[in-house]
Amino acid sequence: MQRLPILCECPTEDCVEILQLTRAQDAEIREHANRYVTAVGHEQGDLAIAEVVARHDGYVIIEKTV
Repeated sequence: MQRLPILCECPTEDCVEILQLTRAQDAEIREHANRYVTAVGHEQGDLAIAEVVARHDGYVIIEKTV
């Protein structure tokens, strides 16, 4: 199964962490306009405006709450 390189979408401006997701995983996240993906551990900076929706091996799905 081919994986796509996806740049971590955490709020840290200089983050260059690359996540490896399948097309199906990326499409599932993108179905929701208020969701994005971060590397594990990078979600902490978002918790004031967002919540963790799901944790997976190698990435975390975040949903904006404001």
